[in-house]
Amino acid sequence: MSEEKSWANVAKLVGLCAATLGALVAAGRSTPPPPPQPPRNESKP
Repeated sequence: MSEEKSWANVAKLVGLCAATLGALVAAGRSTPPPPPQPPRNESKP
């Protein structure tokens, strides 16, 4: 695997992550936040 190819793959992955993050942030801003969930007590017998 040549150095140029690996760098191209890294750039592609970073771009993909950035696009996904941007979409998530945009979706999070356009939708109201979910109501807070009551804490669960899993330690109860």
